[in-house]
Amino acid sequence: MAASIIKEVKKTVPEQFHHVVESIFETSLEYVENTSNEYEGKPKRFHHGGTSAAAAAAAATPATPSKEKDKDSETEASNLAIARVMMQLWSPQMFRHAETLILKEAVKEKYFEEKDFKFICVFNEDAEESGDISWLIQDQDDVIIDLVWNIFNLKAHFDGVHIHRMLIKKSYERLKSFLSDLHPEIIERHDLSKYAFSQAIGYTLKFIHKSSHPIWRAACDLHLKHEPHHPQAWCKNINPKAKLQMLEKWLQVSSEIRSDCMYGIDLSKLNLENGYLPLPFLLESYVDMIAIEWERKKGKSEKISDSELVYMEEKFLLRYNKEQRKNIFDFVNVVISSDNSWRNVIQSEREQTLMKTLPERDRGPVLFRIEKCKNQELQRQKKKLAGAKSLENNDVPKEVLEKASDFSFYYNIALVIMDVWDAKYRKLIEHLILRKAIEDAFIEETHLQWIYFAEESEGSEETPPTSPSFNITGYEDIVNLVWEEFKMREHFSQMKDHRFWLKKSYQRLCRFLPELPEEVIERHDLSKFAFSQAVGYTLRWVHDINSPVWTKACDLHLNKEPHHPQMWQVHHGSSYKRKCLEAYLCLHSGGNNYGLVVNRLDLTSESMAVMFLQESFLDMVAVEWERKKDKKDHLNYTELVYMEERTLNRYCLKDKGYVVNLMDKIRSADSSE
Repeated sequence: MAASIIKEVKKTVPEQFHHVVESIFETSLEYVENTSNEYEGKPKRFHHGGTSAAAAAAAATPATPSKEKDKDSETEASNLAIARVMMQLWSPQMFRHAETLILKEAVKEKYFEEKDFKFICVFNEDAEESGDISWLIQDQDDVIIDLVWNIFNLKAHFDGVHIHRMLIKKSYERLKSFLSDLHPEIIERHDLSKYAFSQAIGYTLKFIHKSSHPIWRAACDLHLKHEPHHPQAWCKNINPKAKLQMLEKWLQVSSEIRSDCMYGIDLSKLNLENGYLPLPFLLESYVDMIAIEWERKKGKSEKISDSELVYMEEKFLLRYNKEQRKNIFDFVNVVISSDNSWRNVIQSEREQTLMKTLPERDRGPVLFRIEKCKNQELQRQKKKLAGAKSLENNDVPKEVLEKASDFSFYYNIALVIMDVWDAKYRKLIEHLILRKAIEDAFIEETHLQWIYFAEESEGSEETPPTSPSFNITGYEDIVNLVWEEFKMREHFSQMKDHRFWLKKSYQRLCRFLPELPEEVIERHDLSKFAFSQAVGYTLRWVHDINSPVWTKACDLHLNKEPHHPQMWQVHHGSSYKRKCLEAYLCLHSGGNNYGLVVNRLDLTSESMAVMFLQESFLDMVAVEWERKKDKKDHLNYTELVYMEERTLNRYCLKDKGYVVNLMDKIRSADSSE
């Protein structure tokens, strides 16, 4: 089969390149049989001056391969070779000629209209022939179409894009009354650039022929960094000038003016440094996700409600920052609020209490999420219980139903506290919870001054807000909801136990830790009592639920607390570390620097300040003593500080060496006592 394909491919290039075609097929077979996971470098066009085409083809062969299984190597190699000929051997003039032939073929099959060519080719580079051997095969159009459309099967990629675009349009039609900021033409041209050869060839390789060759990665990179509905096109490490050029190029092929601007997007008012998608593209991005979910997870059902259509699990929104997630929540809430069916949902007592903490506009969306989450978890539990058998709701044990209900409630109350409650109300309830914690002896009054150092202020503990943005009564019920029903009390208990074992470890080892003041031990992990961490930690370590709220809480703790190596990693930068240290030491309010002079630290390295490295070491000792050493009181020094080697791999080499030496010093004390 390969021989016949090679014969057809040769018809698309001048005779002097026939040997190059053969070389490409040979090296493609080698690539397929020995696929390298570490293939590096962007493919270069073979006809550029300076290197022979045959040598360039050979150079494209990977050096370090790994085996792929269960594939027809010859067929896969042929598909890869066709892609490489198109992308790396065809001249720019030939490349554009073939692309035009295929696009016209797609018009015949009604994938799009000829007027869409300007949107499809919006990112095409102008063909610059200087320095290239310019050539064009004009008498093999039928061969080109058969080779690209049928044999390489670009048609299958066009089918996939077409199906997705139809669902995008259907999603938009269903929701357009809620999407006034999203111009219709933005939806009309969604993903049209995936029909251009610069993307279509790579996407066909990946999703039709299952190849992760660099041609695919280059196509994907082009799409994600140039289509403005992708967050990657707006990330902070792309400079504002490049973003502006991208957007101007994307906009220049349209004439749709709204409010004196293309699509209503005023370029002069965009903040191109903050990494935020402009609202029209954020909404397009979310409609994109809605369509994908509708196609892949919601059965393409026409009967699906608008509420069901826009609902998405929180984990899929992590591609957006907090402000943009708020914009998405606002959109979703408006859609769900327009559906009054939630009023007929029978609520548990704790759900009714939770609803009291919300303004009327938010109750429907939250209750809908609770019910949706409950049903999803119930399906997971049923599948786990029944295996391959089907299981009706009547056959589900009561404890399984309760488990699904608990999961949904815990998951969603955490979201409500952190993302739905306004800052004033959250701070008020947090204040009442901390007062409760003091009454129950989990923390002391003096600890309040240290709890909030790791977060942005939402109001001080000394002057807690008392006026939330809407009228709420029954604060005692709300405190009970968080403290008892959500079981934050158990998190506080866990933290009290951990702090006890840390202090106990300090009492045993303080003579080996002269740089570690007792007050630093006294304030260890107090930031975990703030809602910004306590809600997520309760979810994870009390309820065993992994969620974005937990991830955010954990990241906040690890990257702000100076006794964690993560805060000192080089990617944070000196200014970030300085800000964290100054916040911890409360320097701006006359705090205690514990003998630590920040200006003398090398904040460009990953090495921790000795005081915090010692606290980190003691933290590990305490965890091991409590959890793995049965809380035995009479451990000797060697037993007390023993831990597995892998535990120390969290540190950079310098700090790991310090901890190893410290452990040796402590162990040696056993022989002298």
